[in-house]
Formats: sequence, C-alpha cells, structure tokens
Amino acid sequence: MASQVARRAQALIGAYDIDLVIFTGDAPVAQARSMFIVGKIGVAQFVTTASVDHSLIYGLATTGMALPTGRVASIALRRG
Repeated sequence: MASQVARRAQALIGAYDIDLVIFTGDAPVAQARSMFIVGKIGVAQFVTTASVDHSLIYGLATTGMALPTGRVASIALRRG
C-alpha cells in the first residue's frame, strides 16, 4: 500500500514525525509511526556548509564575484 503526501516546496529543513492511521469506514484498523528528513543536497548544501565553515574565504569569494559583476553592469548600462 502506498500514498502520496502533498508538502510545500519551501518546507523547513529538519526531521518530521508521521503518525499514520489506516481506516476502514470510520474505524481505525492499523496504526504506524515513521519519520522523514528534509535537507539540502548538492550545490545548495556545499554553499551552505562553505559559508559556515569557511566564512572568510566565502566572504572574499563573494566579494570577488560581486565587484567585477558590478563593474561590467556599470559599463553595459552606462547612459549617454
């Protein structure tokens, strides 16, 4: 037996407990308890971990990308 549970795309990160009850008519016939974990994976996890564990390097890298991007934007969007 399987079922799908709708959840928000922006679910908070963490562990979720599930209480499952199967009904026949109005009477419960089975009950179970389970859990699942919502977490970040891939690039999102790497960036989050890097920003916490290596904050100085992360800040320098962010600044190093922001300054040239701003300069290119100012050249490309120059008026007159």
